This record gives sequence, C-alpha cells and structure tokens, in this order.
Amino acid sequence: MRKAAAKPGRAPVTKRKAATGMYEARRPRKVHAAVRPDEDPDSIDSVLLETARDMLEADLMDRAGYEKITMRHLKSSHAIGEIEAISAEQIRAMRERARMSQGVFAQVLNISPGYVSQLERGLKQPEGATLKLLSMIQRKGIDALL
Repeated sequence: MRKAAAKPGRAPVTKRKAATGMYEARRPRKVHAAVRPDEDPDSIDSVLLETARDMLEADLMDRAGYEKITMRHLKSSHAIGEIEAISAEQIRAMRERARMSQGVFAQVLNISPGYVSQLERGLKQPEGATLKLLSMIQRKGIDALL
C-alpha cells in the first residue's frame, strides 16, 4: 500500500486514513452556549420555567405539558418533596397486591430476589432508585412500571 505524504512531526498517513479524515486532530467539544460553568444552573431553570408559565398563560401550552416541564426542571428536594420511607410490611403488601413472586417483583425493580427478601423482612431499607420505584408503585400501582 502506498503511503500519502506525512506531515512534519506526525506519523505517516495512509490513503485510508487520509480518505476518511482519521488523521486530523480531534477538535475540542463545544459547550452549549446556554450552559456555562460560571453561571448558576438554577437561573437557567428559572428562565425555562418562566417561559413555560408565560406559554401556559398565553394558551400556547396545555396544563399537562406545563406540569411535565416543571417536574423535569425542579431540582431541589424541597420543591419536589422528600420520599418517605417505606416499611417492610408495605413492600410485601405491594408485591402481594401485584400478585408477584419475590423473583418477578425483583425483576420489575431490577434488583435481586435476595434484596427483595431483605427488604420485606426489614433487614434493609430501600434507597435511591429502588425507593423511588417503590414509591411510584405505592402511588400509581405496579402497572406504572409494566
């Protein structure tokens, strides 16, 4: 294979690399103009929420769309509300109401059956994503995840 002329200070460039542009140096990724590290991200959220509120008032957006946007952009826990702890008895009741075995329930939550067993016996408390999913099941039923 014949090699293309090498640029000074670089390894030789093959025809394939030259044709595909693989020899060119990668450019640094651009940061989106709306997100700057020196700005407070909450101010961006407040502007987006204000715009959405204005669109709702001008009947350019329906109430459901507005609520969907606001929930996406609210970041502070005081605005959304803390998720209350769920007891072992409540977890077992949710699983039994869904008529699922511990194995199937674990698969729906993407956790191990052993962890479901520990939760139901009160040996462990659900945290993070598991707590969030259990809270959603408690509020909306198992169909919300299926």
